[in-house]
Amino acid sequence: MQQGLHGVFNGGNMREQKAAIHITKGEQLYVFRHADPEPGFQVPKGSIQSWETPLQAAVREVCEESVLRFEHLHFLGEIQMTHTSRYGEHWRVFWAEALEGTSEAFEHKVTGEGEDRRTTFFYLLTPLTAPILDWNMGVLQHRIPGKTTAKFVEL
Repeated sequence: MQQGLHGVFNGGNMREQKAAIHITKGEQLYVFRHADPEPGFQVPKGSIQSWETPLQAAVREVCEESVLRFEHLHFLGEIQMTHTSRYGEHWRVFWAEALEGTSEAFEHKVTGEGEDRRTTFFYLLTPLTAPILDWNMGVLQHRIPGKTTAKFVEL
């Protein structure tokens, strides 16, 4: 396996390195959607830059894509997603509990340099048991300590 600038090459296949974070408030999960509903409900996530660790990328993505704040970040696990025979993604997934006093719903204009820059995300809370996340982003949510076991829609 050879580490590349933006991914891992494994047997001729490229795996882009990604990070995602699930932020909860009690038994509820913060999710967002774009003004365009096609991308569906998501959690803060994105590419790991060549100079970042997965943890640093997760924190950066939350800062760029939301106003959510937390104190402790916990590693939930890793997943592989394959989109074509030669392209896939290697995800590191994290979890944190939002700080006390965080709004239940808000909108945020994305900062940073990515493709979502200046896009407005609309955040809301949803029960952890609701099968609402798209793109298989909920596949490790059952590992959140002390939370209700969640069900997910596989895409």
